[in-house]
Amino acid sequence: MTSGLRVLHIASGDLWAGAEAQAWTLITCLARMPDTDVAAVVMNPGTLADKLCSAGITVHVLNEQKSTSLELWIQLRGVLGEWRPDVVHTHREKENILGSLAARLRGNVPSVRTVHGGQEHSAVSGYSGVRRRLITHLDRWCGRTLQQSIIAVTRELGAQLSQ
Repeated sequence: MTSGLRVLHIASGDLWAGAEAQAWTLITCLARMPDTDVAAVVMNPGTLADKLCSAGITVHVLNEQKSTSLELWIQLRGVLGEWRPDVVHTHREKENILGSLAARLRGNVPSVRTVHGGQEHSAVSGYSGVRRRLITHLDRWCGRTLQQSIIAVTRELGAQLSQ
């Protein structure tokens, strides 16, 4: 354990795709930096959690398939209280919302996010559409008011987000 910067990443890990590969690369590179402690909360058991554990990273695996969002948020607050990060770094929408809210209410821990791609959801009508729009607005609100920085993985995405 170092006495330097402590960074807690929160990622889905439901797939092994671009966002997960980027998160794995970032987390393992940060872990090799002097005076940096890195841990991860992964919302699903699977390849990302396995690869991080194999790299010697502290990983807390939650299971979003068996937990409600409220239960996940309570578990995240527990991890933050136990691990005491200096920065929370989130990846993807649900993780942005739950992670930034948990960070704010667990001692106002600074929070940043990485945006790995553009909007993934198509237009949906009815209850699902209302729910989708509510979640999107909540995610944007968290990004504007609770998180200190938004990191885009490409210049084009950065330009799109700045609008």
